[in-house]
Amino acid sequence: MENMHRIDSFGFGEISINGRWYRRDLILFPDHIQSDWRRTDGHLLQLEDLETVLVRPVGKIIIGTGVYGRMKVAPRVIRRLQEDKLSFEILTTDRAIESYRKTDSPAGTVCALHLTC
Repeated sequence: MENMHRIDSFGFGEISINGRWYRRDLILFPDHIQSDWRRTDGHLLQLEDLETVLVRPVGKIIIGTGVYGRMKVAPRVIRRLQEDKLSFEILTTDRAIESYRKTDSPAGTVCALHLTC
């Protein structure tokens, strides 16, 4: 599919995308990968953590909350996504990757992935 990164494999703490390994959380944009994505509070996703996403024309955001779903999403984030009328999914990272692979609109989809717990 056009503008879609190929996720080759995923395991606890690492992911291979387009043949390259990453060992830190990241955000997949249609045109690039923001590697080494850090959050203000590691296991709580806040609005500030999505600054680079919310300033772009995005149709859908897929959030991977970790292998065990330990990263929580602040209610403020959910409210903002709803106010902006963005389609979004909050899933464990393996399920988020599955959803990303199946998306029918890769040019408008962003995928933010927490790779560990």
